[in-house]
Amino acid sequence: MAIDPDSGDKTDQPATPALEEQLHYERVRLVYQLSPVGLISTLGVATFVSVCFISVVSSRGLLAWYLMMAVIVAGRFLLLRAFRQDMLNVAMTRHWERRFVMGASLTGLGWGLGGLLLLPVADQRYLTFYAFVLAGMTGGAIASLSPVLKAYVFYLVPDRKPNKSLQNNIL
Repeated sequence: MAIDPDSGDKTDQPATPALEEQLHYERVRLVYQLSPVGLISTLGVATFVSVCFISVVSSRGLLAWYLMMAVIVAGRFLLLRAFRQDMLNVAMTRHWERRFVMGASLTGLGWGLGGLLLLPVADQRYLTFYAFVLAGMTGGAIASLSPVLKAYVFYLVPDRKPNKSLQNNIL
């Protein structure tokens, strides 16, 4: 069903393909517009996690994880820049959506790998801390990724496996 823009009431007529395409484009445009805050937050939180874990985990593993997160964020900023140069091309919406979803899933994978690389630590305080970091990043991602549900799902899924392991270790 479509919504009549004049009255706000539902109509029995489906939205036209052109309207559906325009709405899809607007959702993709919005998710790109919202992404800088999330990307800056990702790098900031990854930096904070690295500082907190520096004395308790392998320096090489920590550096590798942090550099991986920095490269993912940099790649997503480059993707944002490319989108802004091509954002008036509605015909390329699916192309830009796929690339955004790929970037979001890589970021979620990065957080998940952080759980695997950084958590051989037996100290419950660090396990609990990382569990809260994952919960916070997942919760914060709702606001910036929700216009394209696929992006949130693909961000969330790789993040869940270490989080499940964390729950088992904490309980």
